[in-house]
Amino acid sequence: MSADEWPKALAQYLPVAGFTGVLVGFIVMLQNMSDPKAIGPALAIAVLTLTYCNVTSVALTLAYPEVRQDKSPARFTYLGFVLLFIMAVTSVLLLSLA
Repeated sequence: MSADEWPKALAQYLPVAGFTGVLVGFIVMLQNMSDPKAIGPALAIAVLTLTYCNVTSVALTLAYPEVRQDKSPARFTYLGFVLLFIMAVTSVLLLSLA
């Protein structure tokens, strides 16, 4: 990989890494549903990996304007996965409170 290609690759795959961290945190959160004190750290893993990866990806995109992601309308976007995760976490937490 040349020196010009690594920012594009990193900006493209960091959101995927963030979503992987979200899945790991969500799985750990579901495993600890019986212990309410263990839900917080697992949710923190999920949210922080998502936040750090997205902030770094946006910073790379702003630093290197030639870095652009594919804009095909047919694929399910990363934002859709994030919204799906937020809805799933909200429903799990609301069901655990009931």
